[in-house]
This record gives sequence, structure tokens and C-alpha cells, in this order.
Amino acid sequence: MFELLFLRVLHDGVGQNLSLMRNLVVMMQRTGLPAVAEGHARMLLDLATESIEDLRTVAQNARPQHLEELGILTALRALLDKVENASELLVHSRLEDIDHAIRDTAATHVYRIAQEAINNVLKHAQARNLWVETIRAGDSVVLRIRDDGRGFAGATAVPAAGLGMLSMRERCNILGATLRIDSGVWGTRVDVRIPPQQDSAGEAIAAQPDPAKKRA
Repeated sequence: MFELLFLRVLHDGVGQNLSLMRNLVVMMQRTGLPAVAEGHARMLLDLATESIEDLRTVAQNARPQHLEELGILTALRALLDKVENASELLVHSRLEDIDHAIRDTAATHVYRIAQEAINNVLKHAQARNLWVETIRAGDSVVLRIRDDGRGFAGATAVPAAGLGMLSMRERCNILGATLRIDSGVWGTRVDVRIPPQQDSAGEAIAAQPDPAKKRA
């Protein structure tokens, strides 16, 4: 719901305003502009076009394709592969199968929480190692992200009220999950405990894999 509302605001507000601005510049160019103004008009047109493309990219990435097609587990693996290939972090993972328990909108929230926590490691931790786990704990699921960086004691530590942290907390609230962050000279650990989610019929989804799938 959060991302759908966000995308609607982007599309109906920012996206339309950018399109109107681009059309207005084109209309001004057709009427004939002085040479100096024509240069500025071209710059405005290029900026508007580039911004519209950026907006389209954001919209397309709002719910990763892996989530739709293959589930949260594959999406997290793809994310970790991308992080390891594009950074100097050594990535260690232990991902238990949680696809049956975390689906649909819940999967998007869990993925974005993991993504934000990992981004904080990349930007602030100065870590060498990153550990990511998904753990089935009874009917609940635990997402654990840990690093061996400098922790929040650093001069540029991630503020608790930063936009990324606020987004993580908001998503945890939507999931009914608990968020615990421990940090020290040994690094930082983020634990998210996600309770059983409900399916479209309002029934709780257990964390264990569907027995029917095992028999298939």
C-alpha cells in the first residue's frame, strides 16, 4: 500500500508536471526564441526528459521483478550477488526458505528493509564482511543483517531519524514486525522479527514450507 501510494503521487504529481514543463518548452521553441534563450530552452528540455526517465526507472524498480516471478528468497540472493560484485564486501549468507511465509506486499517490505540495511553498511560502516540470514523461528521469520564495521560510534553514524531508518521502521510497523539494532566497535546487527502474515482470505501464513509442495 505504501509503495502504491508513493508511485501514484510520483505519477500523478511529479510525472505530470515534468511532462507539462517539457511540452511548454517545446511550444516556446516553436514560437521562435532568441539565440541565448534557445540554448537555455534546450537545457531545460534535456533536464525534463532525463528526470522523466529517472522517474520511470524508480517506478519500474519499486517492486523488483524477482519478487513477482521467483519470490523473496531469489530476490535476496540476487541482491547479495549484486552487492558482492559491485563492492569490496565479502558477503556471507544463510538463507532459509521463507517464500511460503513472506509473499506479495510483505515480500516487498522485507526486501526493502534488507536493501536499506545493506545500503547503510555500504555507505557508513567501512566494513569488510557482511552477513545476511533469513531464519524460520516457529511461525515467525527473522531477517538478520550484520557487519564488522565501525558501528554507530563513528563520526558520520547513521542517525536514528534518518530517512532510511524511518522507512525501515515504517515498513516494520506495516508488517507488525519488531526491529532491533545493536551497534558497537564490533559492528552493527539489525534483527527484524516478522510475525505470521495473512493471505488474501485473512488466514495466517505459516513460516514452514507448504507440505503439499514437498510431496510434489
